[in-house]
Amino acid sequence: MIQRGKERAAKYKENWPAIEFNAFIARFAPNPTRTQIRGKIYYHSPGSDLIVMVDVGGWYFRLYSVKEKMYLGVDGKNAYNYITERGTQAGRSHKEWLAMTHFRIKKTGE
Repeated sequence: MIQRGKERAAKYKENWPAIEFNAFIARFAPNPTRTQIRGKIYYHSPGSDLIVMVDVGGWYFRLYSVKEKMYLGVDGKNAYNYITERGTQAGRSHKEWLAMTHFRIKKTGE
């Protein structure tokens, strides 16, 4: 399992934004419980429907909403759609959506 995350990250990480992990946890999962299952670590705050999922092998993380049953963008919102310059809503391609819902763990000095 860890190997798959490592391979995924090697292939796509250039498309993923680097995010400061501790600040992200403080915003979306403050005072979390931490659970590790195979190659993933899950951070969840009691009473919240949000889970921050870390792929240990790939050194990236994602934000999941249990209530909405979907991965969210870095702002905690649905990443499937966006607002165009004309003010209308449009859908992202699957590749664009994946880039909006995967976040590299920012390294010191990055």
